Amino acid sequence: MDASGPSPTIGLLVDSLDDSYQWSVLRGAMDSALECGAHLLCFAGGVLEAPRGNGGERNGVFDLATPTTVDALIVMSGAIGNRVGSDRLREYCERFRPLPMCSIAVELTDMSSVCIDNESGMRAAIEHLTRVHAMKRIAFVRGPVANAEAERRFDVYRQALESSGIPFLPELVAVGDFEERGGREAVCALLGERTLSVQGLDAIVAANDAMAVGVLDELAQRGVRVPDGIAVVGFDDIEESRFTIPPMTTVRQPLYEQGRDAVRIVLDRLRNGGPPGRIVRQTELVTRRSCGCHWPHTAKTRDSDATGAAPSFESALVEGHAIIVAEMSRGARGELSAADVGWEDRLLDALVTEIRAQAWRRMRAEKRARALGRASAAIASAHDLDELTRAVAEHLPALGIARCYVATFDGGSGDARLARLALVHTPDARPEAPSWQLDSAVEILRHHVLPSIGEHALAVLPTVFKNEELGFLVLELEAHDGYLYETLRDVFTAALAGAL
Repeated sequence: MDASGPSPTIGLLVDSLDDSYQWSVLRGAMDSALECGAHLLCFAGGVLEAPRGNGGERNGVFDLATPTTVDALIVMSGAIGNRVGSDRLREYCERFRPLPMCSIAVELTDMSSVCIDNESGMRAAIEHLTRVHAMKRIAFVRGPVANAEAERRFDVYRQALESSGIPFLPELVAVGDFEERGGREAVCALLGERTLSVQGLDAIVAANDAMAVGVLDELAQRGVRVPDGIAVVGFDDIEESRFTIPPMTTVRQPLYEQGRDAVRIVLDRLRNGGPPGRIVRQTELVTRRSCGCHWPHTAKTRDSDATGAAPSFESALVEGHAIIVAEMSRGARGELSAADVGWEDRLLDALVTEIRAQAWRRMRAEKRARALGRASAAIASAHDLDELTRAVAEHLPALGIARCYVATFDGGSGDARLARLALVHTPDARPEAPSWQLDSAVEILRHHVLPSIGEHALAVLPTVFKNEELGFLVLELEAHDGYLYETLRDVFTAALAGAL
């Protein structure tokens, strides 16, 4: 492709779009690419060399990221390389030369990188538990052994215990997989297989938030209260960490900013040349209730009037405003005396704004869920490609997806794989059906999918049925939740399997 053109194309290799960690990074990359006048093609191809049936069958979509389809490449190394390690991942990336490349989360030789300071964040989390909460029996859920970030966090856990004079005990360590199930299985191993007692553990620290969420779920299933029984700490600060029960203490890493950084690095190298760049972002500990911090004030409530209608949020706020402000002042016990006059009102206003924002987001999410349900039903029930085309035209715009392409494979392998363009839906698409002419898959992406006008962010998703690659699906990316795209991928796969 012509790198000097007005709209270069940046490729991004990720495992999946329904993972909060990767979705946050993708959002940053997407926004930065569009601001910089570039296309973004996100290839969601699973974890490299995972077993077929466990994500490995998706790897083939990465073959579509070639110098023919993209001008630069970003690799979510901390996600797609969890099984292979940094050396094997670096070898794998050689196939994409001479593209300017940037690795996120893992430093790879002769490539730009955007990483975080894992050490300071994990050390702060362990020292918070030992110094502030006087905890000594701290278990740890490791990430994948092949993941460099996971191993660094584990090393810091051991070092921080030693610095606090606490012996390292191997029986308090469980190996996870950076997924929620890994956290649940770790609790089963610690409290079940190793017969450790709840009283014998002060806290469980997980190498990422997804596993920490799994830890919380499994502890709840076992009736263990957090943090009364066992404290829980994660790492990442994904959005879900604020809404777990209780809200989760974690180490915040700037996920969105890492996506933006990676785009800027590869575009700078594409346009100006120069050696690979390196950025290291800082982390910070975010304390919430799951470690024992920020206990809520429990106030007695009056019995409600069973015969009266429930007051609106606004009327209840107006009626109770003076009481709320007085309680806030009493709870502060003078510790906020240095704040400006009126801090109580400002804090209350911020709380109300957040509550309303959460309510608005929930309503939008519920509306999208209903639209997704209708779209899924229509697409899955399509008996042929004509019906599928009509279902797409009717339902995808309601989800904010303006562009959709479906291609089916027909021979070949790797970047030489042949395909037919079976469905095209764009705002300016002609009403007639797309050409079924056989072409290479990369040429279909280059000539038929990438719009010639404006900048766009697109997800390239593999359609795999019973471990057989049927083709690929391309959907325009908007600021929706990532699960929407993975759900549509599953629905399209089922529809294609039936139609073909």
